[in-house]
Amino acid sequence: MERPESELIRQSWQAVSRSPLEHGTVLFSSTMAASSPALRIVMLVIEAAVTHVEDLSSLEEYLAGLGRKHRAVGVRLSSFS
Repeated sequence: MERPESELIRQSWQAVSRSPLEHGTVLFSSTMAASSPALRIVMLVIEAAVTHVEDLSSLEEYLAGLGRKHRAVGVRLSSFS
């Protein structure tokens, strides 16, 4: 990823992360309740992605592990619209 792109991602996240539940509610309003613990977790995962934006192999490893954890508890692709 180009340096200007990763910096733009970090700057955008910095603005969003000041009120993650508010922004997460807007982003996921059709799929999650605003008070949902899942919403908080999703926003933490996005934060982790932003943190590792310049180390894509680390991000890939993190997301693959997250996928394995979801499969282990029975989450299927069909759960997501």
